[in-house]
Amino acid sequence: MNLLAREIERCWYLPVGALEPPELAVELRVWMNRDGIVRRVQVVDGHKLTTSSSLQALAESAMGAVMNCVPLTLPPEKYDQWKVLVLTFDASHIVQG
Repeated sequence: MNLLAREIERCWYLPVGALEPPELAVELRVWMNRDGIVRRVQVVDGHKLTTSSSLQALAESAMGAVMNCVPLTLPPEKYDQWKVLVLTFDASHIVQG
């Protein structure tokens, strides 16, 4: 999972000035194909996105990172463990671009 986090992190950027409080975080549920291609991404508790434009920008950038960093390098023999992932994206660990 650490390898997966590093892989996605290298694709994760947020537009400059999009963040207000640096403690923003968003969780994504990600459905994967066996070949490491993302099949579907959904924000966990997506209703919270309406409360903050910063949170919405964070969620959009996180979803973009997951969708654009494919195929992900995941061990095929452990597909049952990673076919559905919940990933937390914390704005305090983001590279602003």
